[in-house]
Parts: sequence; structure tokens; C-alpha cells
Amino acid sequence: MHIHQMTPYLPDNQSHQWDRAVSVIEKSAALHLIREAFVFGEFARGQAARLTGLKERTARSLLAELIAENLLISNTPKGPVRLNFSARLLPVWFPGIGPSTEKRTAE
Repeated sequence: MHIHQMTPYLPDNQSHQWDRAVSVIEKSAALHLIREAFVFGEFARGQAARLTGLKERTARSLLAELIAENLLISNTPKGPVRLNFSARLLPVWFPGIGPSTEKRTAE
């Protein structure tokens, strides 16, 4: 299932947040940052420009966007960042794991 198809299965109050998070993830440069966090556990904020190939300011803005959407998290404002494995994001990070998101029909 594509991540956009999951929106109807979310509670109404989470649908808008989900759409914003998905729009950030689909930026190709963001995928470089997400991959780095997934593969190595965490990375220094200063590596964002090198990892994405973007200019420093643009890379910092993208990183800030990922953090604002809680896709990446950090213990401190200047510390390394890592993936956020919250329940809300499990279908994004691990599609198909856990309870089915398919609507059940009455038998």
C-alpha cells in the first residue's frame, strides 16, 4: 500500500499531520537524511549539506522541516538527530507490519 492510501484509515485529527509528514518524506533530498539516520542510527546536524548535496542553508531548512514533523528527533537543539519510531510513523518506516490498515467489511 502506498503511504498516501493510508490517510483514510487515520483518525480525523491525524490526517492533516500525516499529509504534511508524507510531503516532507517525498522530497528526494530528505530521503538522504532519513537513510543516514536509518543506516547509522544518528548523524550530526552539520552533515546535512554533505549528505543531501544542497547548499548549507537549504539543507538546514530541510533538516528543520524533518524535525518539525517529528520524522527526525534529537535530545538537544544542537545534538545529533535520529529517526523517530513513534506509533504514528510505523506504517511509513515499516509498511505492512502490524495490524492491517485495510478497512474491514461486514461479513
